Amino acid sequence: MTETNLVKTLTSIQNTNDDVYLVEGNWPLTNVPLLAGKNCFDSTQVYPDPEKWRTVDPSEQYETVYNRFSHISLNLITDQTRFRLQSGDLIVVDFCVDDLKVYNIRYLMTQKDYSSLSGYKFALVGVADDWNVYQITYPTAAKETGD
Repeated sequence: MTETNLVKTLTSIQNTNDDVYLVEGNWPLTNVPLLAGKNCFDSTQVYPDPEKWRTVDPSEQYETVYNRFSHISLNLITDQTRFRLQSGDLIVVDFCVDDLKVYNIRYLMTQKDYSSLSGYKFALVGVADDWNVYQITYPTAAKETGD
């Protein structure tokens, strides 16, 4: 598995150990960045991690969904983040694109084209098979001038 084009592409991307990858897609591909030694936000959750998810679910509306061992299938959306239980150990997260910044996610692995998503810069840094790898740059707040 580590000799696939996708793992080789991810391995070739130079980033810091703190950089976080997010995979938009279905399990088991959400675990591929781990094979390349990358930190992956939505890899299989072997132990429940409710603290991670409470950041985007402060009312704990979906805690019974994500408070479990789970494989994660994630889709980026422009609406509010929501969770659903697909099966006993598979959760689907419709993840608001604005929440990428909340978790400081720096790389996105997806089969979609995000070259022109409003408000964010997605720079294509790798392509393998049908997968695109983007580096994400977030807009900075305008600096106030003291007149």
